[in-house]
Amino acid sequence: MASSSSSTATDFEHFGQKVYSTVSQNNKDQNVFLSPASIALAMSMCTVGARKETLDQMLHALDAS
Repeated sequence: MASSSSSTATDFEHFGQKVYSTVSQNNKDQNVFLSPASIALAMSMCTVGARKETLDQMLHALDAS
């Protein structure tokens, strides 16, 4: 049985790759510098006030649904 921490790490890695891919596609001729950890943390904190469809969408974006 896989530990939940390894599953969380895999989810976080996938989220980081998705964020980087999206940002870099929108800035093809520029260098891209971002922190997936900071983005995930900020989005996670915002989920506290989110409800229903908004919460579902945020969790989906974080690969946590």
